[in-house]
Amino acid sequence: MDNACPQHTVHVDGFWIDRREVTNGQYRRCVEAGACTPPAHTDAYEDPPRANKPVTTITWYQAVAYARWVGGRLPTEVEWETACAGPYGLDGLAEEVWEWTSTLGYWRYPYDATDGREDPELARPRIIRGASWVSDPNVVRCAFRFYSPQELFSEGIGLRVAVSGSP
Repeated sequence: MDNACPQHTVHVDGFWIDRREVTNGQYRRCVEAGACTPPAHTDAYEDPPRANKPVTTITWYQAVAYARWVGGRLPTEVEWETACAGPYGLDGLAEEVWEWTSTLGYWRYPYDATDGREDPELARPRIIRGASWVSDPNVVRCAFRFYSPQELFSEGIGLRVAVSGSP
């Protein structure tokens, strides 16, 4: 069953979203500033040639901490899908790593931001969007949704930062 159904129209307020995923080098600055904790596995994180590759093996909590440190937040799943499908000129949306969103995992559509699925205090799985380099080609599309426990880290999950406001 496709969990991205039924298709429906959703109003999205203005927002900005990073063109690229957060890199190991960017995340390292947050760790050095004391605002973030290191990734669970640091092989890529500590490898200078991979400083410009997406940071991975971070939990949802670590992703939230980084986003706050740079003055942003994680995108909602609707913002992520809008950016993926729209003319935002984003890189790596369905190629490198899945990306954490703020949205609680597997609430059914239609999407309604006021129904509790954007509650940052609930400790439940969160939606991840995109696809990683090891994903089945059938899931490499803007509408595909998956979820992950907030405390889970994976070599296939990273982040991108969003901020509210009109682009």
